[in-house]
Amino acid sequence: FNLAGKPFVIAEAGREVGGAATIKLGGWLHFNRFDLLGTGSRGVAPNWSIYGIADWRVAGATDAKRQLSIFARATLSPRDRNPVPIYLDFGATLSSPFNSRPDDAVGLAFANARLSPRLAPPISPSGEKVVEFSYSAALSKGLKVQPNLQLIVEPTDPATFATDHRAVFAAGI
Repeated sequence: FNLAGKPFVIAEAGREVGGAATIKLGGWLHFNRFDLLGTGSRGVAPNWSIYGIADWRVAGATDAKRQLSIFARATLSPRDRNPVPIYLDFGATLSSPFNSRPDDAVGLAFANARLSPRLAPPISPSGEKVVEFSYSAALSKGLKVQPNLQLIVEPTDPATFATDHRAVFAAGI
């Protein structure tokens, strides 16, 4: 843990709306000096980002095991010093998808990372897109495994792939 450098500050405010939704707004500011992308300029500006998150239970009672929730998130930061200045994602999660698996959850999400135009080609001008399907399986109390399948459309550097689309399988515990 390094205490050298200038401060990094994070602030977030959230509010529950109607007992079924949560909205959060936040941001961060790093007072260090950062290089500008693609210019060779060194240490010229601090860095920051702002974001908003909405999470809404659209079906199922508060105390029910089976609930359907949707979420959306957006972030914005300066494109002259961040490789991904605009990021958007949204999706849905169904908890307790099967009666025999009350502690499991299944999810489907879409993300778009808009890339800075200051990055060297080859990059997609519309950004890298990801469609993700995940399943969180409770193996025992306190232990879950969550494999997910991702389809990456217009990867950041298509020259490194045989096609402009790539399927990826990942798992985590």
